Amino acid sequence: MPRIPITDNAGITIDLDLDSKSDAARLGLSHLVSHTGAFAKFADEPLDRTAFRSALFGGDYTTPGLNLESGLTLTLKAGVNTSLELLRDAGAASELALPVQPGDIWLSFRIDTLLAPAIGVATPSGFGLTGEKISVHSAAVYTRFSKSAGFPTLRDAAATAISNFRLVHSAASLREQVCNTISECELAGTFVLEGSYSYPFAVNATALASVKLPLHQTLTAVPDFELSLAGTLAVTGEFRFRAYRVDDTRARLGLYKKKETDLSAAFTAKAGASADVVSTDLLPPLFRAVGAVNLDPAHLPEDDQKAIRGALGKALDQGLSIALNLSCTAARADEAAVLYEIQLGADAPGIDAAINHAFAGNWTALNTLPSVRKLETVLTNTRETGFRATLNLLGLYSYATADDFVKACTVLHDLANGTVTISDRATAQRIAAAAAPFAVDSEKLRKVLEESFLATAVYSTATRNLRLTAEQKLLSYKLHQSYADLKKEMRLGTALRLLNAQDLAAIVPVPDFRYYRLSARASYEGEPLLQLFFADVASRAPRAEGDLKHLGRAVLISLLDETNPIDAARINALASDTIWAEMEQQQFPANSPASYSDWYDITHWAHAIAAVGPRLKIALDAWSTVSGDPSADPRFMAARDALAATLAEVTRNTRAAFEHGWPMAVMFALSQFRADASFEAQWNGAVQFEKRSERVLRAV
Repeated sequence: MPRIPITDNAGITIDLDLDSKSDAARLGLSHLVSHTGAFAKFADEPLDRTAFRSALFGGDYTTPGLNLESGLTLTLKAGVNTSLELLRDAGAASELALPVQPGDIWLSFRIDTLLAPAIGVATPSGFGLTGEKISVHSAAVYTRFSKSAGFPTLRDAAATAISNFRLVHSAASLREQVCNTISECELAGTFVLEGSYSYPFAVNATALASVKLPLHQTLTAVPDFELSLAGTLAVTGEFRFRAYRVDDTRARLGLYKKKETDLSAAFTAKAGASADVVSTDLLPPLFRAVGAVNLDPAHLPEDDQKAIRGALGKALDQGLSIALNLSCTAARADEAAVLYEIQLGADAPGIDAAINHAFAGNWTALNTLPSVRKLETVLTNTRETGFRATLNLLGLYSYATADDFVKACTVLHDLANGTVTISDRATAQRIAAAAAPFAVDSEKLRKVLEESFLATAVYSTATRNLRLTAEQKLLSYKLHQSYADLKKEMRLGTALRLLNAQDLAAIVPVPDFRYYRLSARASYEGEPLLQLFFADVASRAPRAEGDLKHLGRAVLISLLDETNPIDAARINALASDTIWAEMEQQQFPANSPASYSDWYDITHWAHAIAAVGPRLKIALDAWSTVSGDPSADPRFMAARDALAATLAEVTRNTRAAFEHGWPMAVMFALSQFRADASFEAQWNGAVQFEKRSERVLRAV
């Protein structure tokens, strides 16, 4: 039994006797020296009453490397490379996701490590992860001491903790692990799960300024739907791999996502899967959302199909990454990404094979064994987040048939939030990112979506068989969000009459909100839809441009933060009739450069609504006299063409500089707050607000 001296910062040295089976002994641990922390003077104090908390040591190891069965060599860092830490309060233990029971005290022994693949190993694996860039930052063992068994002295507890230091890296080493210990490695890399997954989409079908669809035909996009996928999900991030030997017959094996780190996902479809059960190709089911279109390869050139599939794959990966991060319920504590409890007594060969696959980075086999209980996986939590990817069918109704739309379309993805946009090629050029093929510029897309909402709203009032739904949607996703910016964006919820001041006041300020996602929607039909364009629906009296400007100013003020100096200057300009009149004469306040954008956006929005109203009235009046095929009525078609021309003209000056929530909030106010609306916000892995308006009676 080796004996090692420990010297602390006071120069006091004590000796500890270690078990020769410890990996610390195999590494040749011969001396621990701390220049910063006291240890020896507390050595004879009982563990539950000692003032010791933690200490860092420089460890002398004569064999600073271990060859592991997975083709990896674990080596030790030089210098201060070893620590002892006492965890006896529930808060500290729960932050590390350690099992906590009353009266428990955990003592950890940790060594800082480097990981190097053995020669000839192209893709190393071990400790539950795989990947070319796998890295292990430290290895530790936590030993549990219980009040019921009597607490030892710090000296004896430290000797036990160091003796228990054994790296669990295979089924055999898991079976040899000491009970009431947790073997941990802090590392980065990728783990994979194979199976079938559901990927939900929220569909946003819109028209552009010109609608070519004959008005006696019906074309309806499918509502929200889910893609069924089969294949391999690879999840990359920073983790703590843990093997917890609960008792003689049970062990828990898991990967814990480290607090305040992010996950990324990549999905690979399984070749040869049954199309009746799952989709291995996103294109056919995605295009069926356009209108039951069966995608024939002849519709699109092979190169286009390949590029589109690539764009969809990137959007899917980003959407899955967002869903996984949103599923984290505690941004400031470690959380299980995959966690299984294993009964070690039954079917040893089958269990051991599955365990070794998990150690090598593939956790799939554990799902198939009756003696294994799945406690947690990242995929089981994603549904609870309410995440739905957005599918924009941009300009769908600008084609006579869905088949024509598919032949002329392309697909773009938004790497910021996983949104997929299917649009005609001309529109795609307007919204595409300059440096990334088939990627969307989020700000340009926002502008075009506002244009298309206006067009869809107009045509929704002037169609008979075509059941268009005029919807505005807002989606925002950020890995980090400040308290001030979050509170400001929450004001959209109050503008939609779904949140109140008390809701905002109840948001607890923290330095950083993680995995922030806001999703808002406003849907218009019937009288609330007509109110967007007419001051009086019965007489179809168009709205006055001056009244619209006043409303636009008031709504924008309600969304700004009066405590922010920039917003305060904007509010001052927006609230002053004198300053507004000066801006109308192109005299903008020197202390508020942003006021120019406010004036521009409000002015051109008001002009668009005011200009469309009279043309829409003429079209609706003509529509009321139509019998039979409306496309054969010259009076109506002339009114329709004039309306399309006006829409094209007024949307040309739309910009994307506006406050993100303002277009939705101002239209909602125009409807006299009668649209169907929803507002969802989540951060730190939890849904904070999920509000929907009660449906009101519609008069058509």
